[in-house]
Amino acid sequence: MKRSVSFKYELPMTESVPPAQPSPPAPLCRYRLSVGASLGAYPLITGILYGLGPLTETWEVWQKTLAIVPVMVPCMVFGVIPGVQRIGGRWVRRASRN
Repeated sequence: MKRSVSFKYELPMTESVPPAQPSPPAPLCRYRLSVGASLGAYPLITGILYGLGPLTETWEVWQKTLAIVPVMVPCMVFGVIPGVQRIGGRWVRRASRN
């Protein structure tokens, strides 16, 4: 005697809910970002000028600038501007307009 057992079970129907999408960050207020970047750029450029001053006393202005820019730009891009965005937080980001 062969007995076959079959189970028939259907999962209850549930509505699939799409996962919540994170809202995009508010756009940056360029004026506030420029103020923050200026506040960070001033001590940075002053420090670089003081640091390179003894080495570049006899150089022309364009030569000093040529030496300073490769140091200053990465410091601004990877240090000062992200720092302004992190420290400034909501102050740098403006409210979205609907």
